[in-house]
Amino acid sequence: MQPTRKTGLGDSLLLRRTEEPPAEVSDVSSDAPMAGVSPAPVSEPTATKTEPVLPQARPTKKRKEQLVLRDRSTLYLERSVNEQLRLVAQIEGRERSEVATDILRKYLPKYRIEREE
Repeated sequence: MQPTRKTGLGDSLLLRRTEEPPAEVSDVSSDAPMAGVSPAPVSEPTATKTEPVLPQARPTKKRKEQLVLRDRSTLYLERSVNEQLRLVAQIEGRERSEVATDILRKYLPKYRIEREE
């Protein structure tokens, strides 16, 4: 008989066995026989020792994504334009800011400013 250890955890699930010990089978032959029911054959469980399987270790570090420097700015768009921008970004699987940047680069006029002397 093993001594009872007092861990302070009480009936916690941490202290319960993962494999239940084989239950004692009582004698099925009683005074009142059951009609049409035959007793199931009882087989003794074989004692096999299995090693616990540990989950495979996944890498904890994610690959670094390329840092994209962006200026945070707020643009106030019409609702229809905003909805169209959201829809295009969703369909193409890109961010809204990427779609807007591409559109603005393509259609914004480019100016050169030079000093006069």
